[in-house]
Amino acid sequence: MEQLQAQQQQDPIIQQRERELAIQEQLAQGKQQTDAAKQQLEEQKFAASQEQGAAKLELERDKLESKERVQSAELTLDEQALIAKTTTAQQKVDMETELEGFKLGRELGKDSDEGSRRDDKKDV
Repeated sequence: MEQLQAQQQQDPIIQQRERELAIQEQLAQGKQQTDAAKQQLEEQKFAASQEQGAAKLELERDKLESKERVQSAELTLDEQALIAKTTTAQQKVDMETELEGFKLGRELGKDSDEGSRRDDKKDV
């Protein structure tokens, strides 16, 4: 049996076949390693894409929140301006009403003074 194995090892055709099998095995291992590296690269790309997408969503959410805060502040300012305008208009109306009251009071006072003077002249 040992002689048969020794003979087979020396046979050039068998040696050639063994070398071919070894090369095929190396090629298969190389392909397997290449496939594993490609798979790992794809997974990394996917993870990076997911992170980038999440970052974009976060940025958009922040932009929307910022826009809402600005709009809210603008509405508050508009409301305060309207209140101030309304208050100023009401104060103006109140002052005009008061001024008209003073004018009427003065006119009534004049009329009363003139009436008193007439009455005094009649008595004299």
